[in-house]
Amino acid sequence: MLDDVCTALKWVLANRSALAQAAPTAAPTDGAAGSGSDFGSSADMLPPLVFGGYSSGAHVATSLLQRPALLAARGLPPPAELCDGVLLLSGVLGTRLTAPRTSPLAPALSNLILFTAFGVKAAAALPSPVHDVERSPRLPHLLLGCKHEVFGLPLVEAAFYDVLFCSREVTRRLQALGVPAELHELPSDHWFMLGSAALHEALAAALRDRRWPLNSKTESKKELSLSK
Repeated sequence: MLDDVCTALKWVLANRSALAQAAPTAAPTDGAAGSGSDFGSSADMLPPLVFGGYSSGAHVATSLLQRPALLAARGLPPPAELCDGVLLLSGVLGTRLTAPRTSPLAPALSNLILFTAFGVKAAAALPSPVHDVERSPRLPHLLLGCKHEVFGLPLVEAAFYDVLFCSREVTRRLQALGVPAELHELPSDHWFMLGSAALHEALAAALRDRRWPLNSKTESKKELSLSK
């Protein structure tokens, strides 16, 4: 899967200018008339490139960004040059226990899922992004999770939050490393998130209205200059 994503990224980078020119421009948010070229549409002013995924796609994207040697082996630039921001939607960001905060059955339930899907040996070798978070690029991260990932069922929620859907823990660890990361939990659940109005509104607010990730990068640069 990582190799397939590398192939897709190479295509995107090779066709980025054409994709930018073909994409609809964003309307200005200050009420003023404009050309819609807030991000720039020329070859030297490309729109920001955001990379990430939903659910297991977020797991694959994060695992790849934590492996710059693999990117280099496929002729891709390092993560900080590859993209401008990382967007993770209800991501499966752990494959083993992060912290036994809730149910002692959490590891057993998550292992049952992983062993059934991959087999015992393969499941043990799966990357666990939350445990490799120090290898994550220092790029703006936007994580959109769900208040109730699995229908609000207490026992199942505990298993998923402590092991698989650990956006809260990933965000906390990224922030502790000084990485600009923010988490918004939506009033939805994992299975119906993509079609929810809450996701549409959250993405519109971040990508269109707040100009994420450009604003995140600007703010982090301001904080860096102030700290100096």
